[in-house]
Amino acid sequence: DCKTVTAVLPALRVDQRTGKRVFFNSMIAAFTGWNDARNVGEKAVELGDGSPVDKEIMWAVAKFMEERCVVFTWKKGDILFIDNTLVMHSRDTFVPPRRILASLRGLPLPEVAEPIAAPVAVSVAALAQGGPRPLRVGIIGTGAMGKEHIRNIALLGEHVAVVFAIADSEENARAEALADMAPDRMQHCLVFEQYTDMLASDEVDAIVVCTPNYQHIEVLREAIPTGKHILCEKPLCSNVEDCLEVERLLEAHAHHARTEGVRKGIFMTGMEYRW
Repeated sequence: DCKTVTAVLPALRVDQRTGKRVFFNSMIAAFTGWNDARNVGEKAVELGDGSPVDKEIMWAVAKFMEERCVVFTWKKGDILFIDNTLVMHSRDTFVPPRRILASLRGLPLPEVAEPIAAPVAVSVAALAQGGPRPLRVGIIGTGAMGKEHIRNIALLGEHVAVVFAIADSEENARAEALADMAPDRMQHCLVFEQYTDMLASDEVDAIVVCTPNYQHIEVLREAIPTGKHILCEKPLCSNVEDCLEVERLLEAHAHHARTEGVRKGIFMTGMEYRW
């Protein structure tokens, strides 16, 4: 669906603080892990001239990394600090329930006038009686990243959020996404071939945009005016002009929400720090 061409980058860099040579490249993750209805991992990475990357070399690098990995045995309350410019990180397969809370260091949050109430666990029975309901999330694009978000939302617990709907133009991708859900959630999940039909539904509170990068802008043009909460996978768009258009769309909708009293959703890009 989309080809991303990076600048020419050195395979090894030198960390300015320690003087160590470091290798930090997501090619291995794509090569070994991108296998679904749309992608074949061994074909996911090419050289700049379009020729395939040598499979033996890629698997040798993957083996080198696996032999040198460090596995932590987690205990309740553990906190792990990682310098993302010195080491790569991943997680082993696991059997739920498990939650990992991740944080990126940034500027301190501004003080608020009133404390934020702690989240309250709500039972299914309470929901049936008209109590507070979880956030109903729709996933647009159910390839590798879409399925990752489905699994992550499930870890939050159904008192917090549920995957209420999925949308993808590929039948196989929709089937794979449903197969990733618990049976009771799969039975109640709305399935759309066109994401515009999902956006028109008042039963969806928030969406996660996981389409190919170049399609982000066309989805966001339709999604932002709805006032739904939006988490857009990185990158925001595939060029600067489209990113600026998204900024204008958000500003226009914020003005409309203030003047007309309509819903204004929260917009967020699922960004990770890279160097």
